[in-house]
Amino acid sequence: MDAEFQEMFVVAQLDEILQKIEMFNLVNDRYPDNLNELRHELLSGAMFIDPASRNTDCGHEYYYYLDKQINKYHLLSVGKDRVLFSEDDILPEVANQGISRLGITSEQRSGVKYPEITCYEWAK
Repeated sequence: MDAEFQEMFVVAQLDEILQKIEMFNLVNDRYPDNLNELRHELLSGAMFIDPASRNTDCGHEYYYYLDKQINKYHLLSVGKDRVLFSEDDILPEVANQGISRLGITSEQRSGVKYPEITCYEWAK
């Protein structure tokens, strides 16, 4: 998969996940604690494994972190470097438009210990 197509694919998946997160909030009056709460709501073809961060050894889920103190969440692909909050991170399209009424944020708050990404090893 070439890099441009892969990024478009990742953005489309993140957009779908973001819509489900926001719908979950409307129905439940809270954001999900983790993406597992959305598994039954996503289309069967939607995956949580981030193809942009995949290498031959492992893959990562899209990064989701709910900051309960401010009721905002991070949703992103960590990109090829697999480093959280770096230049090659990929965000949903809506996050790039700065729509403030949604719960997504791309700002890091000082003093917050963000969970690290998890590498899921492929079966060999």
